[in-house]
This record gives sequence, structure tokens and C-alpha cells, in this order.
Amino acid sequence: MLADPACAAATRRIIGEGLVIAEAMGCTARLNVEKALANGRQSRHTPSIVQNLNLGRPMEIETLYAFPLAMSRQQGVATAMLDPMVVLAAHRAAAQGLHAV
Repeated sequence: MLADPACAAATRRIIGEGLVIAEAMGCTARLNVEKALANGRQSRHTPSIVQNLNLGRPMEIETLYAFPLAMSRQQGVATAMLDPMVVLAAHRAAAQGLHAV
């Protein structure tokens, strides 16, 4: 996925939103986004949320996406990428009966 330029750009923006949320909450996060993307491109690891989807297990939508979204709302941080990410992940999980929308 990260080899696709559009997906990599979206991932950069989502990570950026997460960093802004953390900073708004008083956490100083130090992350080299480009290095993280490079590591992700080279990794053969399947993210746990995808593993759960593939195995028909409940996905970690609340923990990975909805909670940070709630924190963004609490802190007044705009999340143009995280907003649709939560909805899309929930609908994908719901399509397999793994989440209630």
C-alpha cells in the first residue's frame, strides 16, 4: 500500500494529524515520518487490524481510530484524514459483520 504515492501521501497526513493531536494533549512526539514510511514499505508484517479483518475477528477500530478522533475533538484539532478513515474502517468491518455502524 505504501508503494502507491497517493496512499503514502494519505498516510503522511494521517500521521501528521496524530502528531498534532499528541502535541495538543501535551505530548511531544518525535517521529521521522519518512523513515517510518520507508520501514513500512519494507515490512512484511500485516497490521493487526488487517489480520483481524482477514480472520473474521473484531477490528480495533475504537482503539486505533475512534479514540484518537475523540481526542482530536476534545482538543479542537482538525482531522480531515482521520474523520473519513474512521467511517471507512467501520463500514468495511460492518460489511463482514464485525462492527456495528
